[in-house]
Amino acid sequence: MDPARQPKSDQPPSPQLPALRQELRVERGLDAENGAATWLIVDSAQHRYIQINEQAYHLLSRWQEGMTHAELCERVARDFGDEIGLADLDALVSFVASNNLTVEPITGDWHHYAGIVDRSRHGWLMWLVHNYLFIKLPLVRPEPWLKRMLPIVAPLYTRACASIIVTIGIIGIYLVSRQWDAFSTTFQHFFSWQGIATYAA
Repeated sequence: MDPARQPKSDQPPSPQLPALRQELRVERGLDAENGAATWLIVDSAQHRYIQINEQAYHLLSRWQEGMTHAELCERVARDFGDEIGLADLDALVSFVASNNLTVEPITGDWHHYAGIVDRSRHGWLMWLVHNYLFIKLPLVRPEPWLKRMLPIVAPLYTRACASIIVTIGIIGIYLVSRQWDAFSTTFQHFFSWQGIATYAA
């Protein structure tokens, strides 16, 4: 038969899936109020957490670039037993595209993402309003001094030093117990202003 005379199908070809961004992570979320499982898409680049249901998770877990919509529905039905219509998958694809989860936008090119970045930028005044709590003004840089002091105090963090301190503590408790009346009488002195000043000094 002449290929040119073959009857053409009235159904349009099934669209292909775009590539998802590789840095995205999907983690288990808290169960919904009705007990249904939920999942979180962790978008670290946009600092967002997007909650999806279990059906969307099944679709995304079998999502592959270049796969047709019909092929994805068949694979999810085979692996999970979910009966997903093409309309539901089209809604998920639109959801993924609207949240900028694909490597390239479904419509347009990289200029689409460049425009999003430009629109998200603020003037210096708005940047200061949103980020003033994160401005760091170091008053002291103690790291060089701490590194010089480390060899001096390092012996204090040894097992021998800990043993000596524990031994001294036990001896002190024993000696205080022998003169407890004198100690308790002297200890009351610290509850006065003069005693607090002495203790602070």
